[in-house]
Amino acid sequence: MTSTARNMLIFFKKELNIYQLEKDWNELLTFFTSNQPVSNLYYLHFFKNLYFVLFMTLLFLIIPFLLESLKITKLKKFASYSSKINNTIYGFFSLGMFIFGIIGSYHRFQSFKLNEIVCQPSNREPFENVRFIYYFSKIWEFLDICLVILQGYPINIHFRVHHTTTLFLAWLSMTTNCPFDAPAILINCFMHFFLYLYFAGCSFFFWIVRILGFLQLIVGIVFSIIVIIMEEFYHMNCDYNNNNETIIINSTTRDKYRWAIYIGLFFYLSYFFLFLVELGVFSQKKTVVIVTKQKQQ
Repeated sequence: MTSTARNMLIFFKKELNIYQLEKDWNELLTFFTSNQPVSNLYYLHFFKNLYFVLFMTLLFLIIPFLLESLKITKLKKFASYSSKINNTIYGFFSLGMFIFGIIGSYHRFQSFKLNEIVCQPSNREPFENVRFIYYFSKIWEFLDICLVILQGYPINIHFRVHHTTTLFLAWLSMTTNCPFDAPAILINCFMHFFLYLYFAGCSFFFWIVRILGFLQLIVGIVFSIIVIIMEEFYHMNCDYNNNNETIIINSTTRDKYRWAIYIGLFFYLSYFFLFLVELGVFSQKKTVVIVTKQKQQ
């Protein structure tokens, strides 16, 4: 555990290099001033810089509280209309991401072997592009919580914590090349298709959303535990041969990123706990409504 903590400190010290931030910022300015093609967006490292992630996370934390304190009532109708449009577009965007991700990683899942499912080479094309777009889409996803607040609805703690932290979690898994990135991203995109269409008004997706929401958290928790057991107790790490085929070998390839799995597991367990709390709150409110109706009758 001492080496794991040391590797984590080394990683964050490297990522918080102020000179790298200046270099990435200059690269961003060059992109806008030299008419480079939009396809080069992936190579703009500024958007993958930890300072950028922390700054956006801070905004995600402050903006909801600011909107709640301002209590802007004049924008309710606009926010309601905008929310339906945004949720519909984001839902179908998530479906497109899911399909593109399946096409990019389909051959990895054909054998249904542990090394083919858990150890995904998500930093290989074309899934590498899916992973970056998925990470960047977490900024778009945050718009949802702002529109909900502008409509006058209260925000529960699960909703707030999830939208505040998912950008960092997506960045961490992308930067450390999380071995089970592919299945985690695919099931999240598939769930978001139903979730955001449900938010847009498709109420018949409710139980599908609940089941898929529960399933994606279980997948994250189980896969994290499997990788931890593989690496900590059997000293087996995910690696790939020259043909880009997944294999499991005894090596120290991922030792320097082992701590990231523990952080990911912590987030998954936190989301799972808050998900259970949300289910309890929902059930309680539903019971109160039923009792109230019976009393009125």
